[in-house]
Amino acid sequence: IHQTGTTKVDILFVVDNSNSMSEEQTVLTDQIVVMAQELINPATEGAPAVQDMHIGIVTTDMGTGGYTIQTCSNPMGGDSGVLQNINAIGQSHCLDTYSATDCDRSNCPWLNHSVDNPDDGSDPENAPIWEDFGCVATLGTGGCGFEQQLEASLSALTLQSGPGMPNEGFVREDSLLAIIYVTDEDDCSTGNAEFFNPARNEQYGTLNVRCALNPEELYPISRYHDAFVDLRGGNQDRVVVAAITGVPIDGSWNPGDPIERLEELQQVNPSNPNELLRSCDTAMGAAYPPVRIAELVYAFDTNGILESICRNDWSAALQAITNKIQDKLGGVCVGRPLASTGADACRVIETL
Repeated sequence: IHQTGTTKVDILFVVDNSNSMSEEQTVLTDQIVVMAQELINPATEGAPAVQDMHIGIVTTDMGTGGYTIQTCSNPMGGDSGVLQNINAIGQSHCLDTYSATDCDRSNCPWLNHSVDNPDDGSDPENAPIWEDFGCVATLGTGGCGFEQQLEASLSALTLQSGPGMPNEGFVREDSLLAIIYVTDEDDCSTGNAEFFNPARNEQYGTLNVRCALNPEELYPISRYHDAFVDLRGGNQDRVVVAAITGVPIDGSWNPGDPIERLEELQQVNPSNPNELLRSCDTAMGAAYPPVRIAELVYAFDTNGILESICRNDWSAALQAITNKIQDKLGGVCVGRPLASTGADACRVIETL
């Protein structure tokens, strides 16, 4: 049973800013236009247009529990899930910072497009939202090599979105929520600070392989699934979770295959015990099996989209994510069982 659709969508991009992501960030910033234009002015017949859209960007850097590790410049929390709105690498055509134009606070670190405040390129004095996105999402590659993609998204949407916090106002109660991960490594979200202690090699293994070898030290996937669903009043149908990540493109594993088979690919390299075997190694660079990220996508069933970061053209991946968002904008299912009186026919009215 479908409820009336919404024309609001809040999209959170979680973009890996570690040392291996230069090419991937470039592709994302070049091709995000595929998604933004289709959402604002759909070319697909019958697809709903987004009337009010927020786009936020966070990094995968959540620090290393206070331990000093190379590439992790802020071990006490990293970027902590705070939305990024700075022209990070100094492109000359970009503004220094970006904030939502329809926000009544002095600084709202997200991009927005709405009917009242269009950001679709119709104003020659104002670059469209997809160009602004490119200025922010080119985050650079100085971020922590211990990516905590899932914890970064949770922090962004809960802790950092609370009253008086930096992301307050980004997520609206009546919007469709879309979370999109762009990363070439698997998630390493943990609450155990000692897990990042360089002196714990004997207990956990070398730093580069710890996350894969010690899944019991990482937060359960249910932590993120349940929290995201709770943000939409318990209705999973109002959440889209997508990932452009290290899915193999050689057929050794494909989206829809059992997670267990992907786990089998996540092995230490026998010729170098300090690194994992790669899931793909292309002109885009190396990527690694995304076991935990794929598990979260799978948890959202048909609302999950899993695509490969190893391709040099992401237009099909971004179109697939866009199609899923459009599908959910058109109406979502009642998120709970309905009582029955045994009648042959009934009418359900839900007041939101």
